[in-house]
Amino acid sequence: MVNPDLPGAGIVRQRFPKKNQLDRPFHIEGESALGRRVALVWDLPSRLFHWALAGCLIGSYASLSAGHPIAHQAMGFMLCALLLFRLLWGVVGSETARFAAFLAGPRRTFYYLRSLGSPRHQARWGHGPVGGLLVLVRLLLLAALVVTGVLAQGGGLTGPWSGSVDGSAAAALLDWHRVAHYGLGLLLVLHLAGVGYYLIRHRTNLLRPIVTGRRSNLDGLAPPLRFASLERAAMCWLAALLATLFVFRLLPLPGIG
Repeated sequence: MVNPDLPGAGIVRQRFPKKNQLDRPFHIEGESALGRRVALVWDLPSRLFHWALAGCLIGSYASLSAGHPIAHQAMGFMLCALLLFRLLWGVVGSETARFAAFLAGPRRTFYYLRSLGSPRHQARWGHGPVGGLLVLVRLLLLAALVVTGVLAQGGGLTGPWSGSVDGSAAAALLDWHRVAHYGLGLLLVLHLAGVGYYLIRHRTNLLRPIVTGRRSNLDGLAPPLRFASLERAAMCWLAALLATLFVFRLLPLPGIG
């Protein structure tokens, strides 16, 4: 019997997902990647999300600092749609994008942090425990940014739901809106620092895979990863856009004027 754990065995281990109902919308990248110099790690929707989020955050901060409320609200609309898409994609998307694939407990995260200084440390094919933690914090801060933005009022900004809270609360939410902006900026600095550390310490380029989607596979040990279809990504994006239209009151909610 062939051992599926041996490199080059030519057998794909069916590790994800556990239920058969998710098999059809996925294709497998693993068996064909064994022995190849590169292997697919990040799907196109995840990469587009990553760079769209970076661009919208920069645009949101710039428009807020320059006092352009319409442009800032437009950036807020896109950030809300991106947040909702990422939440959906973290549940039904590709393996490396799913929360279940990279969210780890405190113990596992601690041991991973201890291994960072070791010359034998290797970056994970997807998010490691620390990267997964940063993804979670980023999404929480992004949610705080969106919620405070739609409720805040002041400084020339009027959120679409600011009338549902009193004036003092709306003004206080504007301050928390700025705090969320600064928190996301700090997270970006930590992210870039981590990319630089891996490049200098471990000679591993983490930036290239998020551009090309592929990572070096010189050891021939690429795991069999599952990737969701673009049709599923389109459905998630459509659902996120429709929900964002309701959030920004661009579509009427039943019973709400």
